[in-house]
Amino acid sequence: MGRPRVGVSDWADGYFAARFEQRSVLGSYLDPLADKVLIACVVGALGWQGALSAPIVGVIVSRDALLVAGGFYHRCGRGGGAVLHLI
Repeated sequence: MGRPRVGVSDWADGYFAARFEQRSVLGSYLDPLADKVLIACVVGALGWQGALSAPIVGVIVSRDALLVAGGFYHRCGRGGGAVLHLI
């Protein structure tokens, strides 16, 4: 029952932020990161229960970790330290 609520709350957060023009640089980092953490938790739980095999869990979690790392690297000017200017 918690999974649909998480998806709806993520959608609502994005909708209201766009509707009322409440965007920030920090939010542009945290929202995709939260999405990846959610996916990793769900995939990890499914792997723990045996619904997904360990190699599939590894591929999905590794892919998301690489996407997050690549996104931070790209958005920070290829290692330029722009993370200090999040707000």
